[in-house]
Amino acid sequence: MKNLFLVTVFLLSTGAFLNFWITDATSLSTTLRGDVHLQWMWAAIDVIILLFCFRHARQLIAVAKKQFPVLLFVCWGAMSISWSLDPELSARRMLGLICTTAFGFYLGLQFSMIRLLRLLGVTLAIAVFASILVEISLRWAGVGSGSMLEAWRGIYETKNTMARIMGLGCFSFLCLFLSSERKRSSYLVWMIGALTLIALSQSITAVLVTAITCAIGFWHRLHLRPAAAIAGIAALCLLGVVGAASLAGDTDAMFRFLGRDSTLTGRTYLWQLSLDAALRRPILGAGWDVFWGTAEADRIRSLVGWDAPHGHNAFLDLWLDTGIIGVTLFLIALLDCTRQAMRYNNTNVRAPEWPLMFYSFIFFYMFTETALVDRHSIFQIMFCAISVALRAQERSETYERSRSSLASSFLLQARNRHSDVMRAGRTYFALPL
Repeated sequence: MKNLFLVTVFLLSTGAFLNFWITDATSLSTTLRGDVHLQWMWAAIDVIILLFCFRHARQLIAVAKKQFPVLLFVCWGAMSISWSLDPELSARRMLGLICTTAFGFYLGLQFSMIRLLRLLGVTLAIAVFASILVEISLRWAGVGSGSMLEAWRGIYETKNTMARIMGLGCFSFLCLFLSSERKRSSYLVWMIGALTLIALSQSITAVLVTAITCAIGFWHRLHLRPAAAIAGIAALCLLGVVGAASLAGDTDAMFRFLGRDSTLTGRTYLWQLSLDAALRRPILGAGWDVFWGTAEADRIRSLVGWDAPHGHNAFLDLWLDTGIIGVTLFLIALLDCTRQAMRYNNTNVRAPEWPLMFYSFIFFYMFTETALVDRHSIFQIMFCAISVALRAQERSETYERSRSSLASSFLLQARNRHSDVMRAGRTYFALPL
């Protein structure tokens, strides 16, 4: 029952099925102010999560103290309520983020890294199967988009959301495939299904970020020596410079090849205007998750000519909401988690590359998407859960090293004591009678 609840929450936190039971799930008003039914649903889930957390309150407090960078970022977001342009909205959304963070801490406390990966794998397998089933059923029935050649979105409200979740599924199934001795064929099938859905979503961002993430995982799996690693990085940089130089004279051709225009579907102008707005409140920001509901955001939308629900860049949106201090605190938390993941990658455990691939995936996706560091998001949940699990692994290794050192010290003392006894015996028998 507990695993069923966790998988259900994971699936809902990916944004699954919202387009079936929420009217205008992608409308600007729903994005900015939320849906009443969705708010009540997450309120009920948050109450259950808090009940779980209260049962392990002491352990969670001890865990939170050790996740200082993550906790500091969340505390700064909570402090931003005091200067928020909409304090009530900031407080409500920050409460959701606190519950999401606590849920992640709870999962990291209760489950090992490989079990977290398997629970996520079950969730994403359901998402893959349901997305394929829904798209094929609706298109053959002549409902929805119609043509099989149009972009797929499956059980999600937009094609980009589905592509992002399928990218997460792709490298997660890859890690399960490489680390499992059983059910490897099933993980391979789900990974192919996730890759197929990424292709059918026609999301170039998902293709590029997933490819880079998998490349990072394979790169660290090679365990290259420093000299070989530096040589490989230098070769890749040289290849990138040559490619950029060859395309510099015809950037439009490069964007046409990627299926985009030079403005990245209007995002470059949006980023420019968002940056100008961020510089008006550079230190503190507008308050947690409220900027895109303000009059200044309406002015930006009128200038770009489309209803942008956010800045399509998580770093810019964090700056707009929490100031440069909030961005800095988040980057410190992400860097700390990445450092732990790199250390974990060098251990002899199952799926050692998964944490590093997860944090790399988040980092690269933040340049074009926003809903990664957010309340009731699968990425925020796993961000915190993996961080706690990494700390637990680090403590376990420290304990094993100290235990091994203590055993070695004990054996050395016993050997020295034995040598002293033997030396004393030889001296005694050597004395003349």
